[in-house]
Amino acid sequence: MNRREEMHGRERIPPEARMEIEKFLSQGKKIEAIKVYRKHTDATLKQAKEAVESVASGMGIKLTTGCLPAFASLTLVLLLIVRLL
Repeated sequence: MNRREEMHGRERIPPEARMEIEKFLSQGKKIEAIKVYRKHTDATLKQAKEAVESVASGMGIKLTTGCLPAFASLTLVLLLIVRLL
């Protein structure tokens, strides 16, 4: 558990739960990781989100928020297709 988690009073989670959280994060499944964290702790949604983002940061994973990055990528692809036609 990192210092930030301790400061917010978060509980230590079992190693198998942490492995599952890391697996979901490596697959880009942030919501699933948050669900696992909450299942194993008494954390609020906000606390779980912050804890999971902290784990992701420690893993070197940058999580995107919302659908804007996906929308922007789709828009670029569609513009390229239209130009090719």
